[in-house]
Amino acid sequence: MKKIVSSNFDFLTTEDKILIKKIIIEKVDPEKTYSLSDALEIMQSVKSEKFEESIKSFSVAYDLNKSSTYLINRAVSLINLKDYASAEKDLNTVLSKENSNGRAYELLGSINRLKGKNISACELWEKGILAGSEESKRLKEKYCITLDIN
Repeated sequence: MKKIVSSNFDFLTTEDKILIKKIIIEKVDPEKTYSLSDALEIMQSVKSEKFEESIKSFSVAYDLNKSSTYLINRAVSLINLKDYASAEKDLNTVLSKENSNGRAYELLGSINRLKGKNISACELWEKGILAGSEESKRLKEKYCITLDIN
């Protein structure tokens, strides 16, 4: 019998709970009892594999069709793997071709926030807003302080 031992799974999304259950059923020792940390480690490993597969797929797609969409999607996968330098490179490539790509500014701002560069993050989100990114607006309102000095 497969079991996961935990006092509380409330912080997990429904998608993560389903993924953990599927992983435990399909990929691990059926006789072992798993702690929550074991289950989360297994889940992260599977998610990492999926992001790595996505990166390969988006790379092939970009090589065939130089669409910025593929670079942005690859950057999202790279961010999830915490490969911020590679994600920044892809996003800067997008901006060198389309300097008004709001999604690229939004993601660069988010990377800067993750790296603790909050002022840069806010500046990039402002550029995203000017380029039409609603998500940049939401992030700027959530994480940046604006002072009106009269």
